[in-house]
Amino acid sequence: MNQVAIKEAVAAGYPMDHLIGNWWSASESYVVAVGPAARGFVGTAFHAPGGDFPVHRDILKFVYERGKGAGKREAIGEVLYNRGVVSAMYKVEAIRSAMARYGNQPITGEQMRWGLEHLNLTEQRIDELGMRGFIHPLTVSCEDHEGAGPVMFQQWDGSRWTAISGWIPVMRDVVRSKLEAVAAEDGRKLGNTMRDCAREQASR
Repeated sequence: MNQVAIKEAVAAGYPMDHLIGNWWSASESYVVAVGPAARGFVGTAFHAPGGDFPVHRDILKFVYERGKGAGKREAIGEVLYNRGVVSAMYKVEAIRSAMARYGNQPITGEQMRWGLEHLNLTEQRIDELGMRGFIHPLTVSCEDHEGAGPVMFQQWDGSRWTAISGWIPVMRDVVRSKLEAVAAEDGRKLGNTMRDCAREQASR
């Protein structure tokens, strides 16, 4: 779908640097097939593009150089590869938090949820993970699964994605209350019970 949209925009003479996709449409898989005409396409991202961060060098050293790499080596640094690295990190850090609370043993689904709802990725921790500049600080809670994370913009130069902005804060003051209102209304229609995060915290 995204490839077709880009191709049709090119065919219509629409300038690529005026076409902005969301984060799902801004990966190599949607621009490489279009060819040189896709140069200039802009997309949002929740992590930086490229594969020259310390975490990538560690992956090469401790995984690929030991013959344990499951994915293609040349894919390291691509958007979807990076997204997988970030997603795996979130899960591991959540498990680490849960084990710190519940013990170094297999954890339950509820304990995993607790770990995810207590993610606190500070600049210091991000640096320890070899991801400084690759991702942004993030704090997740029972009340806020989003973490109020900022967004950056990246642009396809014909061969790779490059960052064209810094981290831009989201308009939380405008959007969050609307999302909460819609979620509450849909929850009532579906008969779901709203979680009481304050009560859950008090009972632990």
